[in-house]
Amino acid sequence: MTPIRKSTATIRKSILTTVDTTTPLPDELWQRIAPLLPAPPEKKAGRPHMNDRQAMLAIFYVLQTGCGWKALPRQFGAASTVNDRFKAWRDAGVFEKLEQAGLLTATMLRRLRAE
Repeated sequence: MTPIRKSTATIRKSILTTVDTTTPLPDELWQRIAPLLPAPPEKKAGRPHMNDRQAMLAIFYVLQTGCGWKALPRQFGAASTVNDRFKAWRDAGVFEKLEQAGLLTATMLRRLRAE
């Protein structure tokens, strides 16, 4: 039997390892995330734009728990709205910036790469 090799890779600890994704994002974390987001779209008729902080919390919930978009608890908002925001932010490179800033957990990164 061969012994298990210990990894020498450096693992960055994410600030989210201690964040409960069912409670609001802590101010310290939000202050690091907010500048990485694109400007919100201009106001238009219809439903009001979902709060960015609430949208990010919902996206983090999906990424951390692995639930499907349609299984997102209603307390986070409409699943379609959250999914649309995820796609817009993904296309804008927000998650790459969050990764570079060390703000995503290993679980979130794995699920982002699978998207």
